[in-house]
Amino acid sequence: LMILSGYAGLSVFAGMFQPGNIIELHQQWLDNALKGVTYGSSRGGGNINLHGLLNDLGLNGWNLDISLVMIFVLGAWTFWHRKIDVWLQLGVAALVARFWTYHMWYDDLLILIPMFAIFRIMLQQKRDGKSALAAGILFGIAMLFSIAPGGLYLFPEPFNMIYVFCQKIIWHAMLFYLLFQSHVQRRDVNHPKHSEARHKPNAIIIRQKPKLR
Repeated sequence: LMILSGYAGLSVFAGMFQPGNIIELHQQWLDNALKGVTYGSSRGGGNINLHGLLNDLGLNGWNLDISLVMIFVLGAWTFWHRKIDVWLQLGVAALVARFWTYHMWYDDLLILIPMFAIFRIMLQQKRDGKSALAAGILFGIAMLFSIAPGGLYLFPEPFNMIYVFCQKIIWHAMLFYLLFQSHVQRRDVNHPKHSEARHKPNAIIIRQKPKLR
């Protein structure tokens, strides 16, 4: 609510120095944004994004509607997981932003945020060998496929397309991994007793028998 209020206030203030009213300015901005998205995705701007997929399917007219749904789902997910580590929230949001609209290869800096979130998981779960190993492997592979300028421009065809396909798999794996870790952390926050029992080595839960009268 504070962010929306601040954005609305700044928009009204900036609109005071522009011709036309604030509604017309926002409509013009939205039209230009949709034209830019359509133009960029139709000319192969970036890869692995929702707008590019809609362009390939001939559904450019749905760009705004699908974008609003995607943002709403992300907002609902963030609210549902509001008590978890903020780096998990940022990691998921960064990947959703990367999959949302078209980006050039230098915009892949967004991937550093989920990579850092996975790196933190790897350090925090050293006691749990399997979880730390999974996070470490995923982080290492993501690091390997994040070397600039990326295989899309570094390798000749068809190897550059193979590289991009591998990137798609890795980034989706990162998203699913962070979603899973967010689910686990939210469960542990809401049920701390079960979390303590689950994390104790060789934990044995003893149920007391009811006393007979």
